[in-house]
Amino acid sequence: MTDAVTDNAATQPLIPDDALAGRGARLGAYMLDWVIVGAISMVVVFSLGWFDEMATGGTGAAVRTALVALVAYGAVNGYFLAQRGQTVGKRAVGVRIVSGKTGDIVPVWNSFGLRVALVQLVFQIPIVGMLIALADALFIFGERRRCLHDFLAGTLVVDANWARSDDDA
Repeated sequence: MTDAVTDNAATQPLIPDDALAGRGARLGAYMLDWVIVGAISMVVVFSLGWFDEMATGGTGAAVRTALVALVAYGAVNGYFLAQRGQTVGKRAVGVRIVSGKTGDIVPVWNSFGLRVALVQLVFQIPIVGMLIALADALFIFGERRRCLHDFLAGTLVVDANWARSDDDA
């Protein structure tokens, strides 16, 4: 049995396996998103003089930089997440985020608040955060290709061309 919510009229998952985004596409989207966010964040960090503080082990600058990165992520991707269920990276590789229960685009609270902001803040916890980040990434090798943040937010990542038909509802 898969971890997807199934349609009451059938035992098949509402979102079929062939609609799920591939692991390579998800990795590519993640990398592209964070390269863009990292570039923006580094401009801010350098312009505010936090880089030298971070280089000497200042945790205050590291926390501020993480918050700048989250704001940058939201600024770059917030509109696209709300309208299409996609970040810039997901749009570039042709995937999107949908509800694992309905197949619809999820609210920004799920797509950004739970999938990104909360998870990235947890990743900042010394040692424990690194272990959780590793577990999050390794979950992609499960049957339905869902990371921990997908389970937390109740989401799946699907091919952008997939659309739930009226027969599936």
